[in-house]
Amino acid sequence: MNEKNSLIYILINDLFVKLLLTLISSINWIFLLISLIIYFCLILKEKTDYEKYSIDYISSIIYILFHYILFTLSYAEILPWETAIVFVLIILIIYYYRKLCLITNKSYIYCLPFGKSKEEFDINVNVLMIKYLLTNIFLYIYILHLCLTTICTPDMYFNWFLIIKNCRYTYSSLHSSYTLSGGIIGSFPWIMISSYYLFHYLFR
Repeated sequence: MNEKNSLIYILINDLFVKLLLTLISSINWIFLLISLIIYFCLILKEKTDYEKYSIDYISSIIYILFHYILFTLSYAEILPWETAIVFVLIILIIYYYRKLCLITNKSYIYCLPFGKSKEEFDINVNVLMIKYLLTNIFLYIYILHLCLTTICTPDMYFNWFLIIKNCRYTYSSLHSSYTLSGGIIGSFPWIMISSYYLFHYLFR
């Protein structure tokens, strides 16, 4: 199996796992919690395989973006400027990712420097990786926030900021439960992982 086919296989496999766990999570809150634990275990199992880990990280961004477009936006409650913020963050992620590939002289598939010792990269890579991770964290948190405040009943504070108030009717339909589950499965684990690596690069 050549590199291109291997990449496609890993991406499809990872996206399939996310779709399956999201479908299982849409049954009820118990299955959502179980699916989150399973997904965390799968991610941590691959933590030492840095090349595959980089692909998984990329696939998580692809998954959460398509889930946002196909499901969260289907409720027609998201304002245009909110979607604009999402795409600005995506553009920044692509920009930082491309710069990382150029600086580290790696292919576009494996250029994320996970698991590398601090001697292998200079300060420019560290700073760029911090920017990349921060942008990813903002994207995951923002999309998760939009998903939760769309599916659940929110309260508005200061006439602009929404806080979730009630999610009791989330599992009343498959559409709403799948939308919520996908937002959580796609975002929450990678918020934690990105935060871990952010601290790692901040204190290298």
